[in-house]
Amino acid sequence: EREFAHKDGLKKLKLERFSSKDFIENSADEIKPLINQAISLKDLEKLKEEEAKAAIVVAETKEKLEKTYDENSRAEIEKELTAAEKQYTEKRKALDETGIHYLSVFDHPPLLEEALLNSTKRLMIISPWVRSVVDHEFLNNLEKLLKNQVKVFIGYGMKDDKGWQNKIEKLNRLAKRYSNFAFKDLGNTHAKILISDSKFLVIGSFNWLSFRGDPEATFRQEEGIKITKSNEIDKKFDIEVANFI
Repeated sequence: EREFAHKDGLKKLKLERFSSKDFIENSADEIKPLINQAISLKDLEKLKEEEAKAAIVVAETKEKLEKTYDENSRAEIEKELTAAEKQYTEKRKALDETGIHYLSVFDHPPLLEEALLNSTKRLMIISPWVRSVVDHEFLNNLEKLLKNQVKVFIGYGMKDDKGWQNKIEKLNRLAKRYSNFAFKDLGNTHAKILISDSKFLVIGSFNWLSFRGDPEATFRQEEGIKITKSNEIDKKFDIEVANFI
């Protein structure tokens, strides 16, 4: 991903550049308070830019080292690389400590997998459409959670397009078998939310149940925010769970 940015991949692919700052400023109002309670948007964007610049310096220094064969020159570049990696680690740590992480399109699928495999108390997924993601593996992992008494909440629904009816029926059958599974048509939701226990909350534009985020497929500019502050996760869960009552 860093190499893609370093080589100006968006421009070469003729894709519109869409910054994390743009995403937050143009997103639903629900995202802004979650960020502003932890750190100002301006400070968060500054940290993100500093982390990205430090990562580019590391990549450039490594590239320079690979092209250098003189031992004395290599020794100097190795010192530069050590300093650059230290700087990157410090910037990465500062960003991590905010409890807020920017996500690109390919960051999302591993988080859904982690939530399905490792949630121990509760899992919430809200996504407008129920489609290809709800496959045999998804259903098996979901049922394992239910058997382990994890409370699961899945909400979906667009006014004119609910998704694939056969997928919806499979989830409905699971909901009838397990009292700890709430599966509900929310009517007309544009929300895209993933909550795993009090470990993380993801809000953004990624459609959890209808888009796989496959790196081999056509690139889509989907963005998200991952929040790891437990108090903010709990607040958001309490707001959303009311829709399932």
